[in-house]
Amino acid sequence: MGLFGLILIIALLGAGVLYLNLDRILNYVAQTLVDASKMDITSIEITKCDETGFTISLSAKIYDTGPLKATISDMTLSMFATKSGMEFAKVRLPAINATPGGTLCEVSEQRVEILDFEAFDTFNRNLLLQEELPAYLRGSGKLTIPWPVPLSTVVRYNKVEVLRGLDGVHVKVLETRKASRSLLKGKPTEIEVDVCIASGSPVSIHMGLTQVSIGYSGMQIATAEADLFLKTGDNQVTFKGAMDVLSIGKNLGTGFKFLRHDLGGGQDTTAFVKGAKGAQCSWLDRTVRQMNSKIVMTATLADLVRSTTKVEEEGP
Repeated sequence: MGLFGLILIIALLGAGVLYLNLDRILNYVAQTLVDASKMDITSIEITKCDETGFTISLSAKIYDTGPLKATISDMTLSMFATKSGMEFAKVRLPAINATPGGTLCEVSEQRVEILDFEAFDTFNRNLLLQEELPAYLRGSGKLTIPWPVPLSTVVRYNKVEVLRGLDGVHVKVLETRKASRSLLKGKPTEIEVDVCIASGSPVSIHMGLTQVSIGYSGMQIATAEADLFLKTGDNQVTFKGAMDVLSIGKNLGTGFKFLRHDLGGGQDTTAFVKGAKGAQCSWLDRTVRQMNSKIVMTATLADLVRSTTKVEEEGP
């Protein structure tokens, strides 16, 4: 083989060892950067819900990815409601160019299929009832550093992102109206109720036709429904339904207490709004039925009397 051949073999072996070590170093550094990175989900919008899935749009900022620019390939992330639970859906993230100052990641109108309904119900229940909830995300992609020479390695994404939930549904009645002329016809009175539903969560969801009941100390006051699209911030929604004023008046205990408090104009924080039905699909129905929140009501019957008087003055 000769001295030259031996030197060549040693050089090739040395280069191979250096390459393997460089590959391990790159993988270690890249994985460390991904593990240390942070994602702030600023908005999630869920629409077009049906029995098997929904459409999602989201916006997030990814930062703390290190001092160098890098490209992270598109990746599919599995979503979990609990650390050891079943995967309930997958979402595809586009390729992003990470920079030291952070970068935006946006998904627009992506169809998502529900993979496990029990796990998805857990996520929805946490979203509706908790102030904060975890979202476990797992996947993998390729990270490429273009400087000083292009270097690529596969990295794993295994993180828990904390989302702000709805913390119950915070509802305040703004005004109650009726279109017909009389409150006391021996049958439930048709009403329209303007409410404000406040949400501090970044998650917006179009729940479709949503039916609720309003109760006071175990007595049902009214039933109503609306096409509900809960968005971040204050949502003004008009519910249409029925209120049985005569039945309330006949209840000498709870009914009399409610009428006295209501006609006195005080804020009633002991009333509750309960989800009765989500008509759009079965998983939304299960989510709606988890709703059981305090509702602030003010002078409901006084509003009805005023609206009835107005209708009578305007005539046919």
